[in-house]
Amino acid sequence: MDMSATTIIRKPPEEVFNYICDVTNDVNWRTGIVDSGLRSDPPVGLDSVGYVSTGKVEMVYRVTVFEPVERVDWEYIEGPFKGHGGYRLESIESGTRFTLVADIKPYGVMRLLGPLFGQIVRRQIQNDVETLRQILENSPA
Repeated sequence: MDMSATTIIRKPPEEVFNYICDVTNDVNWRTGIVDSGLRSDPPVGLDSVGYVSTGKVEMVYRVTVFEPVERVDWEYIEGPFKGHGGYRLESIESGTRFTLVADIKPYGVMRLLGPLFGQIVRRQIQNDVETLRQILENSPA
């Protein structure tokens, strides 16, 4: 199930990139995340392993593409979903075009939710990128 959400953030790409690469910030802008961090040594880079937790469910991912200030891709390696995704950043006159992309395949009991799961996640990632925009635009330079 391919999904994406895009927003314009009135901050330079370097600032957006640095914020999203501090994976402990995931709890601030990603819906339902109560804990996040790295299992590998910081900073985030190619082959880094990180995790996000909703409290009951933990997802572990590996960074598969790392292009500073432009792109970070990851793939899930543990948890109730299979898939991959990432972040795309593009410098524009007013700041940064930020896109979250994901191709998530639920399995087990989550697969039974089918189209409902897709609708929920699509709405969630759009809300997440808007929350990220608000946080960054309201933070001092």
